[in-house]
Order: sequence, then C-alpha cells, then structure tokens
Amino acid sequence: IPQANASTYTLDDGSGESALGGMPEGTTMIWMNQFNAVGETVKITSIEVAWGPVADGTAATVFLWSDPNGDGNPTDREVLSSLSVAVTNNDTDIFNLYDIADADVTGSFFVGVEMVSPESKSWPMRLDKSDPSGKSWTVIGTAAPVHIGVDTTYNGDFMIRANGTTVTEAPEPATM
Repeated sequence: IPQANASTYTLDDGSGESALGGMPEGTTMIWMNQFNAVGETVKITSIEVAWGPVADGTAATVFLWSDPNGDGNPTDREVLSSLSVAVTNNDTDIFNLYDIADADVTGSFFVGVEMVSPESKSWPMRLDKSDPSGKSWTVIGTAAPVHIGVDTTYNGDFMIRANGTTVTEAPEPATM
C-alpha cells in the first residue's frame, strides 16, 4: 500500500547572515543546493527562496535539476522543471514559495536559481553561515560550478528549499 508523506529538503536554519553576488550588470548568476532524495519515489512540487538584497521585481528563474551521474557535482545537471519568477521580500528571511511543474527525483538532485545581475550592487544569493553543510554551489557566467563548501571564504548554505511528497510502500498487513 503506497503512503505519501510531505517532505521538505533544506540546508539552512532559516536565518541568513550574509549574501553573495555583486557581479557586473548583465552577468548570469546561478546558485543551488544539492540534496539526496529520501524514499522510493520523491515528487518535488515547489521551491522556496529567501532573497538577498536585490530589488523586488527583479526577474529570476527557479530550477529543479537532476544529477545524472549522482556524484553531487552540478556540472552535468539536467533541467527537470523551471519557473520564471520575480523577487519579493528582498533582504529578509522570508521564504517565497514557487509552485513548479511536479517532477520525480531519485538519488542526488539540485534546486536553485538563475538570475542576470540587474546592476553591480545586487547581492541576491542569501546565505546561512551558521552550520555549513558543504552542499551549495554557484556558477558565474560560463565558468564551471564552484563548490561553496565548508573550507572556503563563503562558508554557508544558500537559502533555497525544495518541497514535495515521498511515496513509500507500506507492508501489507499479515494474515493470521
């Protein structure tokens, strides 16, 4: 008998201490968290983002990506779902909920944001620095993904979450 349970994937504690960004106007910025699906089937239904200091109304796209080789490195990521959004509640710890087209994930997957820097003083990547997991990544322009790990200047986790349902098979009741 299948059982569905709500699940939230998060790396942060809900409080942002810093932000990353500051790229020249027109630079594409991507930031993401890597998660491991728990359960036999996981259907991701929404993404939550807490924004750093970037103007409300700034355009962005939220993404759910697979990790085809399961190594936790987003170099080979493939889009499973995406949604164009606009920044709201900037420079706060308020998570903005974005309903995406549902997608099934297994093993390693990534949830993140892509934005073209609207100006050089934009710092959209809200960062929780309290207890870094080492599972956050960023991509600037056409460069290779950079791991924002626990041994870098930018120690922390991006404030991006994934929500969905986990389906597991419950054992059939035994007969006497």
